[in-house]
Amino acid sequence: MFAGSQIERITDRKEVQNMTSFFKLMAAGPAFFISAWLLMIFAGVLAADIGIRTIPYTTAMLATIALWLTVAPAIGAVSRGNRRPETSR
Repeated sequence: MFAGSQIERITDRKEVQNMTSFFKLMAAGPAFFISAWLLMIFAGVLAADIGIRTIPYTTAMLATIALWLTVAPAIGAVSRGNRRPETSR
């Protein structure tokens, strides 16, 4: 079936990490649209209580992308903060 070197290559940690990053990036697209939709729904529900107008979906998308671009660098910095640099072998 598979030679030992092929199995080692398939399960190489760096390749698995690269594929994981790819799938996380692919999941971010639908998550963005769902986040914008939820923001629009919650703003509509709370509009009368907090004294704002309801917002259309395009405005919710604009607010969502602004929030993501603001928060994403901070999340990335925090998640990398405790890692040690890899030593080259």
